[in-house]
Amino acid sequence: MTENSESFRHLCEIQYVLDLPDRAERIKYLDGVEKKRGSEAANKLRSDVYDEYKRRKNGSCAGSR
Repeated sequence: MTENSESFRHLCEIQYVLDLPDRAERIKYLDGVEKKRGSEAANKLRSDVYDEYKRRKNGSCAGSR
């Protein structure tokens, strides 16, 4: 995966969302994604953020699939 790929950008965005200070900020960001990119893109990001959150909570490496 190169730094210019869509996959890399998506992983960076997941990291960004998880690094937001609180749940309210994450919801605000994801709502903005939905308005700009549509519900399909927002739902994919929501799902992937949640999956990464669960991985981190269980002590798995970030981004490992």
